[in-house]
Amino acid sequence: MCSLDDRLKLALKLCQVCRTWCNIARSTPQLWTGISFYTFAGKRHPEQHLAFLKEQISRSKSLPLVVRCGNYVEAWDQEALPTEDIELPQVLAGMLDRCRVLYFFREYYFLDSVLSDMKETNVDPVDGEEKVEEKILGALREMTAQELPASTCIETIGRSPGLRSFVVQALLKDENGIKIPRKVIKHDNLEDLRLMKNIGIWNFNAVQKVLSRLELPRLREAFIQLECNFKVDRIVAFFARSSPLLTRLTLTFQCDGDPNTIALFREISNHLPCLVELSLIFRRRGSYTDTQDSVIGFISDSGRPRKDKTFYLPPLPLLQSLTYIIRTHDDDSDNDPDSSDEDEDVEIWEGWKFVPALFPVRLANGDPPSLRPLGEFSTDDTLEPSEEDLKSLILAYHAEIDFCELNEELEELAKDYFVNPATGSAFWGSDYVKYDDSEDDTSSEMSL
Repeated sequence: MCSLDDRLKLALKLCQVCRTWCNIARSTPQLWTGISFYTFAGKRHPEQHLAFLKEQISRSKSLPLVVRCGNYVEAWDQEALPTEDIELPQVLAGMLDRCRVLYFFREYYFLDSVLSDMKETNVDPVDGEEKVEEKILGALREMTAQELPASTCIETIGRSPGLRSFVVQALLKDENGIKIPRKVIKHDNLEDLRLMKNIGIWNFNAVQKVLSRLELPRLREAFIQLECNFKVDRIVAFFARSSPLLTRLTLTFQCDGDPNTIALFREISNHLPCLVELSLIFRRRGSYTDTQDSVIGFISDSGRPRKDKTFYLPPLPLLQSLTYIIRTHDDDSDNDPDSSDEDEDVEIWEGWKFVPALFPVRLANGDPPSLRPLGEFSTDDTLEPSEEDLKSLILAYHAEIDFCELNEELEELAKDYFVNPATGSAFWGSDYVKYDDSEDDTSSEMSL
C-alpha cells in the first residue's frame, strides 16, 4: 500500500500532467476536431465569456461548431444573467456555415429571436435575410430542442437539408390558429427522428400533425409518442412513405384501451421490413386492458408458420429485440422518484401466455417455432410474471433467449428443470416421486 504522502505526490503529478495537456490542446487548434461551447444563464461576467468564446471560435479555423443553449443557473449566483445577455448571435457572426449541432434547452420563442438577431447581424445587402437563414439552418446536422410548436418543427426540418438527427422533447400546440401547409416535405438525409408530446398538456395531436407532413426515406431510428384520438390512416401513411430502412422504433401509446392502438400496429407492421429493435410503451390508469393484450397477441400469432401458406413471411421479419412496457402509474408520478407502487395489489398480466411463442424455439406442446429471429425480450420490470409464466419460458431460456431483468429468476428456476436428451421430454425436479425413508429401511430388512 502507498503511504498518504506518496498518494498526494502522485495526485499532484497527475494534476500537473492534466494541466500541461490542457494547455497544449488549447494552444494547438490544428489538433482540434471540433469546438463545443455552452451559452447559459449564470455567468457573472458575460463580456469576458463572450470574448473568450469569440477567441476560441476564431482560433478553431474552419472546424464544425457544437452549440448548447440552456437556462442553467448556479444556485450560488444571485446575479444570474439571462441567455440573451450573452449575445449568441454575435458569437456566431460570420460563422453560420460552421454550426453543425444545436442543443436548445430554452423556450421556443427564444430560438425565433436568436434566428432573427443572427439575420440582422449577418445580413448581406445582396443576398438578403433569406440567404442568411439558409446558412443558419442549412449547416445543421443535429438539433435537439426542449420544446417547439408543430409548425416550427416542420419548417425547421424543411429548411435544414443536411439534418441527420432531430429531437423535440415537448411538441407544443401552435398558437393563434396558425395553419400548417398540407404539402408533404421530403427530407433525404434525416436518419433519426424523436418526437415527444408535452406531458400533461392537451396538444391537439401535434405529433400527428408533424408526421403527416413528412417523408423520410432514409429514416433509421424513430421515437414517436402518440397522443389520444390519433388518426390511424395518417400515421400509417407516414410509415408507408418513410420506413423501408427503419431498424429501431419506439412507440408510446398514451391512451388507455384505445381500440385504434391494435388497428394502427397491425397496419404499420406491414411497412417495417428491416426493423430489428422494437419498443412498445403503454400507459394505463386502472387494470390491464384488452388493447395491451391484443398487441402482444398479434405479434406472437403473426410470427407462427401458416399451414395454408407454404411461403409465409411474417410482418417484422427481421425483429431481434422486443421491449414491452406497460406503465401502471399516472404521468405525474412517472417523474416522481418518491412515488411507489408497493401498496398496490400486484396484478398479473394476462399477456404472458403469448410470450413463449415469440421465439424461434419449439414449444413444449410441440408447436413449431416462430419464423422471426427474436432473441431478446424485456419488460423493464413493469410486468410481474407468475411462477407458471416463468416456467413457460424455461425452454426459450435454455435456447439462450435473453430475458434481461428476468434472467436471474429463470436461472434459479432452471436448476430444477431437466430435459431427457434421448426423448426431448422435460420435467421439473418436484415431479420426482419421493419415498419415505422408513419404507426403504423395512424393505432392506426383509431382503435380509
